[in-house]
Amino acid sequence: MKQYSKGFAVLLFAVLLATPTLAGADKVYRWTDENGVQHFGDMPPAHADVEVLEVEGIPKIGSDSLAHAQDAQDPATVEPTAAAKRRQEIADNRKERRAAGIEMQRICDQAQQQLENIEPHRRVYYTDEIGETVRMDDEERVGTVARLKKFLDSNCG
Repeated sequence: MKQYSKGFAVLLFAVLLATPTLAGADKVYRWTDENGVQHFGDMPPAHADVEVLEVEGIPKIGSDSLAHAQDAQDPATVEPTAAAKRRQEIADNRKERRAAGIEMQRICDQAQQQLENIEPHRRVYYTDEIGETVRMDDEERVGTVARLKKFLDSNCG
């Protein structure tokens, strides 16, 4: 049988510490079987030489220290990390850009609609500030068409 490296044993130990059965244990037992494989557990085997490992910092189920450990993980009480703040900032910026893009698309659609209403017609009428219907002269119409096309080309791609 293959010999397992110490790195594997440490990994196995870490995994076993994370299991609920070991979470409440004060002691962890380590032993090597007849094939040279190291084992960890919360109950010592009867058939092997066992080394007792004292485990510190693991709260027992039902203890106050477990409640404090859970409180420390409460998102409302934990200060966000720099990475979390940066992710939130990026998300906020993306949301603002999306809103600005939607507004810009609305403005582009309005400009395109105005251009479609003005450009093909020789006689364009509009209502002025005092409510009278006025005919747009050709010079004003050509200038308005040019401004709308320039705006659409530079802003609405």
